[in-house]
Amino acid sequence: MAKGKSHIAVKMTEMNTKFRGLGAKFRSQLISLQKNAGNETALYQLRVCLKKTLSLTEFLVLAPIEGIDPERHYKKFKILQKKISKARDLQVQAKLLQKYRKPSGKAESIFFQWLNLNKARKTKELQTLLKKEKAANYIAIYQEISKNIDTESKEIKIFTKEYILDQVISAEVYCQYMKRDFHKIRVIIKKLHFTMDLQGLLNESLLFKTKQVEKLLGNAHDLTLGRKTIKVFLKKHKISQASEKAIKKMSALMLKKINSDLKKANVKALSLLREIRVVNEKFRV
Repeated sequence: MAKGKSHIAVKMTEMNTKFRGLGAKFRSQLISLQKNAGNETALYQLRVCLKKTLSLTEFLVLAPIEGIDPERHYKKFKILQKKISKARDLQVQAKLLQKYRKPSGKAESIFFQWLNLNKARKTKELQTLLKKEKAANYIAIYQEISKNIDTESKEIKIFTKEYILDQVISAEVYCQYMKRDFHKIRVIIKKLHFTMDLQGLLNESLLFKTKQVEKLLGNAHDLTLGRKTIKVFLKKHKISQASEKAIKKMSALMLKKINSDLKKANVKALSLLREIRVVNEKFRV
């Protein structure tokens, strides 16, 4: 968005343009991965694209729009996202967990060998699955949805305002139980990010604060998955006491970081949600 432009000045017509843009991005990244499933940048970009698409299609399932079947489309994209996430999560963990390894790291080496083998296996499985996918089938969905969105619908604008408020209230409740429900908050913040972006409600300050919260919650999520991976490894493998102790120490350091990030995320999330409330109240319908 241009600097100095009002965050409520962008018209609803931009929803169509941005959604078609997602379709083009989806196609290019899917084709890249079909050629090389180990392309981490393409895998990351495709997953982001899918998350945005899922947020909008979930919104459209509830919104008063005729002529499309977003629920059917949502299921199709969700299945693909699950396939991609398994490979991407292991890529993230392989990099993230290295930060908690000792400089020498000999005791933990058996764990990282196992983790890298799993990553390679999931990447190969993903490539086999993606070769069967046809980008054209998905592009047709993007075209259908963008064509049928009523860009001047007052009902859609009213619904958006109610939808954002509903998501804010849910997130505020979950913030009371941050350690237990942080992933639910993370999902809601992403929904708010994508929905508000499509409606032109994100000014520079709000976007910066949203990304801050997303980063803290995302890091806590990735570390939590990493600790689960460690737990699975220790359950399946008999290793020396020294190695087990080193790996458990690594897990303990990760837990400390999770708690630290969640504490920061709670303060920032509540501040962000208050600001979103104000912006949403100013959204003219």
